[in-house]
Amino acid sequence: FEHPMSKVTINLKTADDAAAKVDFDGATLALTWLSTEGTLSKVDGTITPATLTKNAYTKTHTATGSAQYALTITDGEIFIPQTISDDARLILTLKDGTTYSLQLNLCKDNSKNTIGAWAQGKHYIYDITVAKEAITFRAVVKKWVEAKGNGNANLDWD
Repeated sequence: FEHPMSKVTINLKTADDAAAKVDFDGATLALTWLSTEGTLSKVDGTITPATLTKNAYTKTHTATGSAQYALTITDGEIFIPQTISDDARLILTLKDGTTYSLQLNLCKDNSKNTIGAWAQGKHYIYDITVAKEAITFRAVVKKWVEAKGNGNANLDWD
């Protein structure tokens, strides 16, 4: 078996420089114009995404101390495998109303390849640094860790 979905992790951090540091407390992270539903083919296991959803994912960050300067979709969120449209964005809105926006299909992986789609069984990790008036990013694509089982099983047949 393979994972039929795509896993996405987003790690946001801020600059070390006090003048450029961004406070994530009360910030909202949103992913827009992505498909959140689809149809699974029982024949070949492919997934066909449904229509795009404007607000596909939203998370509000509430923390103090060192967590105030880091924001993560913890273990990753599961998404429908899909082509990422030009409209798909990561939008960070700070408590003071400042907004940062990143076009998702312009992000590149470690090999400098543009990530234009999320594939089945892949884990996409976006490491994004936000500073006042700046945003930089790096993305890593990994296969999910496979867990294999063994042992005896008794199957009932009709």
